[in-house]
Amino acid sequence: PPALRPVAGFVCAEAGVGLTSAGDSGLTGGRTRELVRTKTIKLRAAIVDATPTPSGERIFVAVQGRKDVTVIDRYAESISQTITLPDAPTALRMDPDGRYLLARTTGGDSVRIIAVGTARLIGTVRSAWRADLPLVAPDGGLAVVQDNDVVIVDAETHRERMRYLAGAADLWALIRW
Repeated sequence: PPALRPVAGFVCAEAGVGLTSAGDSGLTGGRTRELVRTKTIKLRAAIVDATPTPSGERIFVAVQGRKDVTVIDRYAESISQTITLPDAPTALRMDPDGRYLLARTTGGDSVRIIAVGTARLIGTVRSAWRADLPLVAPDGGLAVVQDNDVVIVDAETHRERMRYLAGAADLWALIRW
């Protein structure tokens, strides 16, 4: 597996709402409208990755050595819950519509799918993790890399919808208009 490095920097920057930055073992931020600093939320270990929901009300955090994802409620300025996973997540990616959180596993050969609305693990799909894939389409299709192909599976049922032979050689992007 790749070497884990603690995250340092901005997790979420929303115009007019707030800024959140990740340190070595916690999150801190501020509300830009009022120019007020928010409470620092301490975590048990270094942050490996963090990603907000599109609206920014929750931040999902992977903490080094932990087999869960910590959910931070930005408005309550506290940990609201944890989502237990079979293994430690090493990277997180949010669906652009905020329905699913994708978590890379320590082995790096599969993706955990977490339903954001219910904050529960709904399954695992075999996939490589790249800068462009996996990604979630507006129709709930999850594009994953399997060997040389890109496969679109249903995020809920994990059933294959479509397969693009040799599609892994291409760069994939979600473009809406």
